[in-house]
Amino acid sequence: MVIEDMPRPGEVVVKVKAAGVCHTELHFLEGVLNLGVVPVTLGHEIAGVVEEVGPGVEEHVGRVVINPEIL
Repeated sequence: MVIEDMPRPGEVVVKVKAAGVCHTELHFLEGVLNLGVVPVTLGHEIAGVVEEVGPGVEEHVGRVVINPEIL
């Protein structure tokens, strides 16, 4: 994955402030779940602050919780 310096149209840049580890990560650590990639950073429950907005983003809030299924 390539991380861009600037958000593209309709995107925002979020500075991650916290990431939670839950039962999904425990399954991965126990070998029950195979994500198919290594290395992997655990903690998919993410919260942060909007740092930048891309073109076309008209509304946003300062603090956000990210749904990892849409990344």
